[in-house]
Amino acid sequence: MIQFSNPSEEFKRKNPHIFAEGTLGQVLLEPLPSRAEAKSERELQGQIVNLLRLKGIEVLWHRTDKKSAATVGWPDLTFAVESGLRTVAIGMEVKLPGRKLSSEQQKVAVEMMNPPNSWTYHVVTSVDEVLHILRKLGIT
Repeated sequence: MIQFSNPSEEFKRKNPHIFAEGTLGQVLLEPLPSRAEAKSERELQGQIVNLLRLKGIEVLWHRTDKKSAATVGWPDLTFAVESGLRTVAIGMEVKLPGRKLSSEQQKVAVEMMNPPNSWTYHVVTSVDEVLHILRKLGIT
């Protein structure tokens, strides 16, 4: 279990799933996914990558058939988009419904969202969630 000792109000606002009523800022860690779950998660990642590319968004997606050389905990998908007059850097961790971030993923998420980095970080469980995020950014 991970506990955030002194989270800022902004961090709490950006991560309501972590600070929901009754959690006291604690996150319970989940066991590793089975092979079937890992395959399903890879397939969902592929569907999301295809959607992003159809929208003209170039996305970094690490290989899933071999051990990654990426930073441990780095999100599955990273990309940047223009939204209005600003550029938004986005990290997306793809999870099957009900699955939670690992401790390494939580640590990287916090580091990515806090200044000076200021990434937008999303945990997504469906293509529909990604479509909703893109719409909010003005990408149709």
